[in-house]
Amino acid sequence: MAHADSRKPTTEVVVATKWSFKPKSLPNETLSSFVVRAALAHHLDPMSAANIIWGAWRAWTFDIDRRLPAEQLQQLAQSLGADKDALKSLTIHPHIHAISNDTYSNRNRWFWVTSLAHRNGVRRESYSFCPQCLGSDKLPYYRREWRYSWYVCCPIHRSWLLSRCPHCSYPVHLHQYRPDNPSLLYCSSCKKRLDSWLDNTPVPDYLIHGHIRTLEHLENRDEDWTRWFYSLKFLVSLSRKILNGKQRCSQLILATLSEHFPELVPMHLGSTNFPDLELESRRAIVAIAFYLKSLHFNDFLSLLVEHAVTYSFFTEGSLELPTEYADIAPELKRITHLKSRRVRRLNVWPEPRSEEYVQRKLQIALKEIRSRER
Repeated sequence: MAHADSRKPTTEVVVATKWSFKPKSLPNETLSSFVVRAALAHHLDPMSAANIIWGAWRAWTFDIDRRLPAEQLQQLAQSLGADKDALKSLTIHPHIHAISNDTYSNRNRWFWVTSLAHRNGVRRESYSFCPQCLGSDKLPYYRREWRYSWYVCCPIHRSWLLSRCPHCSYPVHLHQYRPDNPSLLYCSSCKKRLDSWLDNTPVPDYLIHGHIRTLEHLENRDEDWTRWFYSLKFLVSLSRKILNGKQRCSQLILATLSEHFPELVPMHLGSTNFPDLELESRRAIVAIAFYLKSLHFNDFLSLLVEHAVTYSFFTEGSLELPTEYADIAPELKRITHLKSRRVRRLNVWPEPRSEEYVQRKLQIALKEIRSRER
């Protein structure tokens, strides 16, 4: 052990050069879950553990699941006696950075990763979780896939994810757990089990299959994975327009899709970014997106044409259509706005004045000139 100053120069905190035992990460565990479990195993709350590991660096004001800076990663590896590369693999960035051309900086939103609610934030939700997964774990922990913005159900248990305690509706904040919490299976606020209530609404088969396929592309990183996520992002945007229900075509499609997903109702989501939306809103968007993705080309085209979807509605907001949908756009109706015709006006000269009128005006002008000469 060694001593180091924290944020307050007068406060002395203990900084561990190496902890008493090495915690082991679990399959697909997030970095925050791993750090919190390690802290609780050492009878420390996560806030104190962060001070011991990083000193003045306020870890819980950042999303350490996304990516951890090199200096802080080295400090964590030294404190826990863990391999640095193994800890880095617990973050999301190594698994998701090649999906798109987005800039994955710590300050930007990541389209495929949910945002976390912090102390001064406006979001009311943070981590999503599968209550049955937590309930069946020997050591309950939080999975990496639960942080993906498109991940709204558990393919293993065919159940919907939750984002709040079913008893007190308190959102999950891992850094608020205390050593007196039995495990991450229990709410950090009311201390009741998170798996004691389940959303029994059936999860459609196409949605389960879509989640499995998307996870396979992400884990295997095959040649189609970039194209798969580009296509899914396009469908998420289209589904959001459908869910908005402002246009007649979106209302018609929503009515048809409600046969497969009865809970679908119009939602006015404003300009909130997709990863910032609450779980209920993302669930509706993703349900539509994966349904559209499950359709064959001809069925998808028929759905759009029969419900009077226009070319502009389909392509709005897309710089380039996904390859598999490029042939759909030309088949959709285009609305041409007729320009109002301007009436061409000919230059018509006025009728000439009478000779008497001209002579009278001339005499008046001459009188004014003479009066000025005097």
